[in-house]
Amino acid sequence: KKSNFVSAGGLGQLGVGLAQMLREQYSNIKKPPTHVYSIPHLTDFSTYFSFTYEAHLFTLTCEANLALARKINITGLINTHTAYMCRLCRIFVTIGAFGPSSPHDPAPDLCVQRPRTIYGISKVHGELMGEYLHHKYGLDFRCLRYPDSVHTGHHECYLRPETCLPMMHISDCHCATVELMQAPECQLSLCTYNITAMSFTPETTSNRDLAHHSAADSWPVSFDGSNAGRDWGWAPAYGLEELVSDMLSSIRGKRTNEGLPDS
Repeated sequence: KKSNFVSAGGLGQLGVGLAQMLREQYSNIKKPPTHVYSIPHLTDFSTYFSFTYEAHLFTLTCEANLALARKINITGLINTHTAYMCRLCRIFVTIGAFGPSSPHDPAPDLCVQRPRTIYGISKVHGELMGEYLHHKYGLDFRCLRYPDSVHTGHHECYLRPETCLPMMHISDCHCATVELMQAPECQLSLCTYNITAMSFTPETTSNRDLAHHSAADSWPVSFDGSNAGRDWGWAPAYGLEELVSDMLSSIRGKRTNEGLPDS
């Protein structure tokens, strides 16, 4: 069956790769005309029946601009819910929100969250609103809590060397999203799922002592992704060894293309 998708925030880190994967599996993806983005037109844009919401500001940007964080992370998602509430459409939200009082190793799907950043608060709001609309109006709301994603490129690490966090290769993030989108609703026992692959610290792969991102110390060390595995068969393709091997291969390929030695 031919499927169409609207993707909010689709030019971000996760959105671009997700669009490529959807294009390969379903159909060509085109940018809608500008007028479609208003709520009345979006509601009437019935040729699209699935909506992926990936538009959000991350933690540091949120803390620096509270008003903008509310506008994008909260109001943007409310607008999406408003537009699609009566359509019984599927909405997929990239999300992850835990706080210092949450279970840390591992963090289960259902537990105390109580984050202390506006980013985390906006994510919990999105989860609860989606589940409310699911139970009250039948909205097919599906939500993933991603670990930190790793992909090729130049990055600065803002963690302490000993800070351990759940991590995932970005292609596994894309695959998990599509797999949850495709899963029959009757198989899903939850609206919101953790997905997991591995956990490690910066000093596992480097001894450099970089600036400290303090909010990360309140995040879980690992996720319990067993419900995702049980309900819709989630299993990551990349562990730590495979992730490092892929990163090194990509770096060597890039250096070779630039005419540089591969080591």
